[in-house]
Amino acid sequence: MSRKIETLVGKSLVITGDLFISGAIHIDSIVRGNVICKRDVKAKIFLGKDSKIYGNVYGPLISIDGYVDGNVYCYDLLQIGSAAKISGDILYNKVDMEAGAVIHGNLSHDLNINFDDLYNVDVETLDKSNRITVNNPKN
Repeated sequence: MSRKIETLVGKSLVITGDLFISGAIHIDSIVRGNVICKRDVKAKIFLGKDSKIYGNVYGPLISIDGYVDGNVYCYDLLQIGSAAKISGDILYNKVDMEAGAVIHGNLSHDLNINFDDLYNVDVETLDKSNRITVNNPKN
């Protein structure tokens, strides 16, 4: 499942607000908001050991080795590393978890996760530059 990283968010950055992803991203920073990738986009979200996410994480391919205080919704493969700490529920299709990971929440298997029902937004890719817009966000 290796994929070229298109965006690197270093630990010196603190992000407040939702991140909408359309490619592979590696996050080693604090995010106070949701990290979202549309279900049919083949992108991957890497959450490194220094990452702290205070919000939900949505995506087809997710790798967590940091801290998440929120729910995780993974449409394809979720990889949970030994340094991961998750405080929230996890809904997944496939999971690979290393010894040492800490989860405070429920793990539920679901093959038919519906992004739009979970987040109640309409995310569309606008053009070939992978710009993403959100229509009718629920705040």
